[in-house]
Amino acid sequence: MSRGASRSLGTRSLARRSEHGPDASQRRTQCAKQASASSRRSTPTTETKGTRAREISTRACSADLSGTSDAGTLDAIDGEIRDAVCCHFDEGQGPEASRWHFARDGSTAVALLAAEALAPSAFASTQQQSERDAIANPSALGVAISVATAVATYAATSVRVDLLARRGRTGSFGLRDSGGVAIPQAGSQLVDAVVPVHNAPALARRCIESVLAQVGDRLGELVVVDDASGAETVAMLASLRHPKLRVIRSEENRGYGASVNRGVASGRSPLVLQLNSDVAARDDFLTPLVAALDADPKLAALSPGGNTYDRYHLDRYARRSGCVVSNHLSGYAFLIRRSIFEAMDGFDPIFGRGYFEDTDLSRRILCAGHWIGVHPAAVLEHESHGSFSVRAERRAWIDTNRVRYHERWPAANRHVMLATRSERGTDLPPQLVTEAWRVLDDGGSIWWVSPAAPREILGIGMRGDRMGFARGARRIRKEYSDPWKRYRELWLTDDAPALPVAVLRAAARSTGVEVRRWQR
Repeated sequence: MSRGASRSLGTRSLARRSEHGPDASQRRTQCAKQASASSRRSTPTTETKGTRAREISTRACSADLSGTSDAGTLDAIDGEIRDAVCCHFDEGQGPEASRWHFARDGSTAVALLAAEALAPSAFASTQQQSERDAIANPSALGVAISVATAVATYAATSVRVDLLARRGRTGSFGLRDSGGVAIPQAGSQLVDAVVPVHNAPALARRCIESVLAQVGDRLGELVVVDDASGAETVAMLASLRHPKLRVIRSEENRGYGASVNRGVASGRSPLVLQLNSDVAARDDFLTPLVAALDADPKLAALSPGGNTYDRYHLDRYARRSGCVVSNHLSGYAFLIRRSIFEAMDGFDPIFGRGYFEDTDLSRRILCAGHWIGVHPAAVLEHESHGSFSVRAERRAWIDTNRVRYHERWPAANRHVMLATRSERGTDLPPQLVTEAWRVLDDGGSIWWVSPAAPREILGIGMRGDRMGFARGARRIRKEYSDPWKRYRELWLTDDAPALPVAVLRAAARSTGVEVRRWQR
């Protein structure tokens, strides 16, 4: 391959996550198994429609991820859904009369069953609600259709659900003249904000008031989940007055993840903005986040930039849809599609009061085929750990949950030192770029050493700055004592200077780090 062709391929690789080589299908299968195992929950004794929707969603998505889905399997899934909801539009005419066209990827089944579960009043059975009643309530039906298309967007990249409307119906159901269901645009939708609060009343007040002042017009509501705070915080929350503010009180301190789950479940807007109580808004940070989700249906969630990312120097990173690709959500603030958060069953309560539940959710989102990012143009001020003030208790939760997380996602402990002469991401060998995305998507990290500060870096999780190769060697030896930060591999491109490479190789040999060479 010529150098020009290699650079072109490398550039394209920066713009998207690759399929990670010939074993992609096997890897996605394993990823689906891990995600399925990680999201198991206790279920109620009485099966609900929501439970049934999640089961069908899991089956359909697992089939898609594994690449083993065949027409028979998908026909069975489609048939199950067709029997449940197809007759809602043509009373008494049977499943085929409504003339839904089912996509051959299982995602339509997920969408329709989810619509039935989440908007039962609009998709009520024809035995309970006549066609005339449905026409009389087009707004409710429109909500159900929006739910269906939003979940379909989660389930697969290309889903087309066509309702061939009878004469006189076009427009009554909010359909395009072509008969296709219009997927709602994020830019036109309201956002529900969720703020979990546990004490620290001054920070919480600052957060709530600043967010309502800067982006209140874009919010459907701001839900504060008071996680068993003391009397001072309770009094502060009671003193706040705003038409879009709603407070939910918990008598037991259940922690960050459970509080966010409860707040999200209480809302209905298609986008959810999660905020820690120790953030403050200085301007409209929400508009660029919503616009980015509107522009790319595969973008599941993204965090604003700000002081949390100062150490990353985001201007050095490659961009996708105006965002920097990330391999983990930043729990202090992120905007996410409700359909995806609910399909993932939200945060896993196994992580208790906090830490690593956001990183675990990130792994599951990436395994489902979406991507997440950071938007440099959206800025929030964050007072790190301000919402979790007891240091000893915080340290205990970090240590406990780190073990839980890595037991579930062992590949996330893969840390790589990369050494090159060139500092440009477009100069990296294409095969190296592919393997680097594998490391990042699995939750690992890459530290890039080059004579000049690296530019066009692939994504968050890959870092580096201008530092000598000798410093890189010291870093390998320093992190060796920490099993969670220890470098596992040293990657060397063939253009790396010989003498510094010798220093790095010596450090790698002394610490048992595997050395890999990459040809340009």
